[in-house]
Amino acid sequence: MIQNARSAESKSFLREIEDALVLIKDEKAKQYFLTQMQEVFVKRNDPNTLFTGERNLKAEFLAYLKQKGYVRTANIWARNIIVTQEAIDELLSLLQQRLLERDIEGVLEIHLQDREINSPHVQFVGIKCEEAESIIAHTLVELKYETSVESALSKKHFLKVFLVNPKARVQDLNTMIDYNQKQKEKREFEADEEIEELLMEFENSFKETATSLNKFTTSVKNITQKIESFKENITQYKFNLQSKNRNLTRIRKRIGRR
Repeated sequence: MIQNARSAESKSFLREIEDALVLIKDEKAKQYFLTQMQEVFVKRNDPNTLFTGERNLKAEFLAYLKQKGYVRTANIWARNIIVTQEAIDELLSLLQQRLLERDIEGVLEIHLQDREINSPHVQFVGIKCEEAESIIAHTLVELKYETSVESALSKKHFLKVFLVNPKARVQDLNTMIDYNQKQKEKREFEADEEIEELLMEFENSFKETATSLNKFTTSVKNITQKIESFKENITQYKFNLQSKNRNLTRIRKRIGRR
């Protein structure tokens, strides 16, 4: 979705100033804008600062880009984007390389949600906007953040989130990354607890089985001992019976001689 260039009054332009990708080939100009952005970011987070210089920075940025060419804005869907620092860094690195290779200059930001668009998307403000839009869309499809280039470039109208829910707040990228990381750690902690419980259950079950087996072994040993004792008794009984028979035979022989 290509629109007119953002103005210095735009709320979405440089909204994610701490993570915005500055695409400027002139290293001196790039460092200048990065320094200015850092100062604005610090002032934004200082409750005692009334004027951050944000509007002046945006105006200066747009003026610089307009010297390079026709400046416009492109918003490309990224509805399946993975919100982790590693995934965001990989995406920004790819886009920086591919856009600068084509001499495309501007500012690129990842917006999870804002007043204009009710879904995660990549916002590019700069020159060669149609070409930038295509490169970004193909990269998002490559990373499986969109199902197709047509889907990424879709101009289908979506009702603005703030019209649906006036109390809804804009989702901040870093806040979402921190939230997702905490959720991941929470799930890992719960999984560790579950594994520990299963191991404990297994240990208890093993102890019960070992106790039962020990009882069974003891019982078998007792039965074996009784069988052995019975065998010994039978053997002794046979021996005694044979002795009695021999004695009776001797007595009969003596009586027969008389």
